[in-house]
Amino acid sequence: MKQALGMIEIKGLSTGILIADTMAKTANIRIYEIENTKGLGYMTIKAVGDVGAINSAISAAKQEAMAYGKYISSSVIPRPNDFIYDAFLKDISSEEKIEDDKEKEDVKSVEIIEEKIEETTIKEEMVEKEELETEKEETSDTTVKDEETEEIIEEKIEKIEIEETSDDKDENTKSTLKNTNNKKNKKKK
Repeated sequence: MKQALGMIEIKGLSTGILIADTMAKTANIRIYEIENTKGLGYMTIKAVGDVGAINSAISAAKQEAMAYGKYISSSVIPRPNDFIYDAFLKDISSEEKIEDDKEKEDVKSVEIIEEKIEETTIKEEMVEKEELETEKEETSDTTVKDEETEEIIEEKIEKIEIEETSDDKDENTKSTLKNTNNKKNKKKK
């Protein structure tokens, strides 16, 4: 955004410096230049800033210069044409172009950062999804393995029960045989 241009013309360098100081202290402006005009010791003080700040600074400078009897003329241009900017404020117009370029670069940087953040977020979501899928597969594998293990354990338990049952039967058979033998022995006696 273009800044307003304020100019005040006074007589004498020392008064010009005093007036520039007054302007800078009065408002938030930037003294652009104290220019020695041709002849009669006139000095032109150029300042840039917001329109209100420039009006305030020029008004205070005008009063100060009149108090010393050195005031010649003053003017404020709220939004100078590009030609005026380029002709009289070369440094400022190039600074503004540089600032505009920096703003554009900043916008591009922000866009690039936002894209990287978005890519990172997408990658993180994909990794998280893959981890969940892997965990799900491992869980299903574990469930299948657990089921297989349970079946094996049940089979072993059945075998053991069958062996116990057969051992019991063998004992019963032995005991029955003993009893039978005992009875036979008793009869023989």
